[in-house]
Amino acid sequence: MFADSRLLPGIVRPGFDHIIMNNPTMTPAFLPHACSLAGRRALIHYYRVSTGCGEVEEEALAQATCKLDPVECVRVLDYSPRTYIWRLTLAVKG
Repeated sequence: MFADSRLLPGIVRPGFDHIIMNNPTMTPAFLPHACSLAGRRALIHYYRVSTGCGEVEEEALAQATCKLDPVECVRVLDYSPRTYIWRLTLAVKG
């Protein structure tokens, strides 16, 4: 079955422990949906293309519809000159 993952909140029950958001070019659009699927102490692994981790963290916290606490930010892969793919691990507060 192929479907847009933004439809998942209407298909499955929330309560996931880990959510991996590994499309680094579209992550902000999907973060509210990940929040609606996350369990009370879930970890969201948010991948994003950016020049720095601070930008990724600021963007994620601004887009979130749940309370999140940044845990770790790691540069994962080179994307283009001075631009990288970052993995920001966020803990759901709740």
